[in-house]
Amino acid sequence: MNLDESVVTQLGDYYDAELPPETMRQIKNYLQKNRDCAAFYEDYKKTIELYCKTLVKKASVEYCQRLTTFLRQELRNKLN
Repeated sequence: MNLDESVVTQLGDYYDAELPPETMRQIKNYLQKNRDCAAFYEDYKKTIELYCKTLVKKASVEYCQRLTTFLRQELRNKLN
């Protein structure tokens, strides 16, 4: 799998649209060109969305935010 660590570590913030507009645009362009990273991002999104959707009646917004933070940290740990 061809993943750019500098992009992958920002995907959580990209998902939450918490990056500067120029960085958002650069990552969007990168994902359009890199199939491996785009597939990884889609899996990342689906994991968060499905998990939070499954727990929507049981989990608070704060819990979903903690889950997102945990997944980001796990991702960073795996890349290091």
